[in-house]
Amino acid sequence: MVVTVSLARGAVRAAAERQSRLSAAALAQLKKLGYKAPATLRRYAEWFRKHQAAHEKHALLIVFGMIGRRTGAFSAYLPQFQEIDGAWNLGIHLLQFEFSPGNLQSVEMRRLPVRISGHALERMFQRTNTVEWPVIRDCLAGATLFLNAAMAAYRDSGCRRCAIPAEKGTLVGQVADGVMNLRTFLPDSNLSPKWQSLYDDLRTFAANNTEEINRAALAPDDHASRLLGEVLKLGKFRWLSLPYSPGHDPLEDAWASKGAAPDAEPEDPT
Repeated sequence: MVVTVSLARGAVRAAAERQSRLSAAALAQLKKLGYKAPATLRRYAEWFRKHQAAHEKHALLIVFGMIGRRTGAFSAYLPQFQEIDGAWNLGIHLLQFEFSPGNLQSVEMRRLPVRISGHALERMFQRTNTVEWPVIRDCLAGATLFLNAAMAAYRDSGCRRCAIPAEKGTLVGQVADGVMNLRTFLPDSNLSPKWQSLYDDLRTFAANNTEEINRAALAPDDHASRLLGEVLKLGKFRWLSLPYSPGHDPLEDAWASKGAAPDAEPEDPT
């Protein structure tokens, strides 16, 4: 099957509609569960299991576990689609619980400072050759896990360009006003040398700092961000401080007129 531009656009729209229904179902289930903390340490596993079940069809990522001898934490990263000028952009909301036996210490819902454009989502469908949202959601799960370390690292390192590794490729874009705007998706099979170098180093960083990245995804922790910042400040990545300038994609017209499946990276003038 060839995933054309129109098919990819329809797949994004279908995903937005489906996720809206799943979000409503998850909210209804959460209301039934209530917000009480488990009464004892022995009840933690049951509490985690029930809340995971409530969100697993909707969430991009769920992380839970202990952050202290008696403190549990649960984080669900929830996709929030928004239609802007006919395109469905994706934001991510974080629902986070912390508790000790019989004491719900905090419940927080906040929007992460990241936006994934409709164009990037369409390219994910095209460049992974699928119209199935669960495939794209799996690609986004790893990216979402990495985001907690990356958001502060890119901002604090003075970067104006950014990349977030995902399954089968990388999301790239710009940092402006403290927000990561991920503009497109480049397949890992055909990256330019500079993006390939960054992609390889980010994946190596993720493999070497799994515990720190998981800890940042579970509860507020800046250790992974500081470590990643050291990578981003390397001399070979000075170009990340330059303004983001998307290049012309020579296959764009071909996709539109012939339905050719894209697998080449847009040219980057810098």
